[in-house]
Amino acid sequence: MCGRYTLTQTEDLGEFFEINDTRLAGRFNIAPTQNVAVVRLTPDGERELVQMRWGLLDAWHAAGQTGHINARSESVARKPAFSKAFSKRRCLVPADGFFEWQQAGGVSHPYYVRRRDHGLFALAAIWEPDAKLGDTFAVLTCQAARLLVHVHDRMPVMLERQQCQAWFEAESRPGDLASLMAPYPEDLLELVPVGRMVNSVANDSPACIEPEQHRQLQGKLF
Repeated sequence: MCGRYTLTQTEDLGEFFEINDTRLAGRFNIAPTQNVAVVRLTPDGERELVQMRWGLLDAWHAAGQTGHINARSESVARKPAFSKAFSKRRCLVPADGFFEWQQAGGVSHPYYVRRRDHGLFALAAIWEPDAKLGDTFAVLTCQAARLLVHVHDRMPVMLERQQCQAWFEAESRPGDLASLMAPYPEDLLELVPVGRMVNSVANDSPACIEPEQHRQLQGKLF
């Protein structure tokens, strides 16, 4: 799953996502139910940067529910909760890293996953409008890259800049999009052990992504 992510560098947002409004502060611990930056298409087919609540609320949600923070890419096209949004309301979430937790010895150990060059990527997502809370979104997930499977068996669908237009195109059918919803190349990723400061959503500072040295992962030292 994807339950926390970061957007620490915003200077390249305009070029990567082909948008004009990029006035965003860096974020180091973005969590579900928060309002965050999302890129979508206007009715005229232009890209716009908007704020949406993380946690997609489908037509059957009950009052007080967090919503779906993730949707499995393998079933998103056919699940009633997601199929319409996947067909008509695909969006992109700007990010430059995400967190996963390894369960070991009764303790959850956090790891930060990012590109080796620390660059931007887009999280593939879908969105739904909600009369009370405004627009809400869910991040798509896929099987984890081999580098990450010892921590978690799922990862968010990460897109490169050149893949973003295909994700948006209205004429794209589920079969056309399948190739985009694949594990990110593991040779472009790095897995960084970090401290438990990130465990609290109240913490949102560079300390959340500071490497923690000499941590073990399945018997391997970082």
